[in-house]
Amino acid sequence: MKHTLYIILLITISSFCFGQKNLDFEKWDINNLGIDEALEWINIADASEYGAPQVLFKEVESTAQGLASLKLTTKYWKQGRDYELDTLVGALIQQIDYAYKPESFEFSYQSFPKKGDEILVGIQLTVTENNEKIVVGEGYFTSSEKQKEWKKINVTINYFSNLLPTELTLIALSSASATIIDGKHGDIKVGSTLLLDDIKLNVPVPVIDSPNLTLLNTVK
Repeated sequence: MKHTLYIILLITISSFCFGQKNLDFEKWDINNLGIDEALEWINIADASEYGAPQVLFKEVESTAQGLASLKLTTKYWKQGRDYELDTLVGALIQQIDYAYKPESFEFSYQSFPKKGDEILVGIQLTVTENNEKIVVGEGYFTSSEKQKEWKKINVTINYFSNLLPTELTLIALSSASATIIDGKHGDIKVGSTLLLDDIKLNVPVPVIDSPNLTLLNTVK
């Protein structure tokens, strides 16, 4: 089965699997070049060591909640032509070990895509069998509309298999076509911007049989 969401990793991140953390973007650091770093996430478009412009920012002036939020923007990098990469898309990924099937995920966002472009926030759940990565489920949100005020949205996750996932990937992009390559979600445009905050996974609560509840009550 062909799925619509293709995660294109610019670096190898298999060694960065960790517990789900910093989904509210409250934890930050600064690298040795003065570039903001969202802890527990990977800024896969960071080419600052080669003189590229910054595409990821910590926003503190107006957040959806808490003290900080994330800002991603698409920028032109003239010198990047030497690397066949003259346009940098703001792109942030978190990949973790994960063995659940959330029904949906939610987040707060603002979006300022340029005409002909779309922003993207997505999730993909996978499992590896016989050295082949299988997509168990995915959900993503794209928009070509400007959203000037913080807006909370809930995105349903669609499942294609009864298999239990072992890995979850979260991705945020200032230009959707950097990862969805079917041509249906616009073209990369310099200046497209996404602000993101307060991501949450909605996992169904297990149903506990009433006899067990009665037993617990008698033990108290």
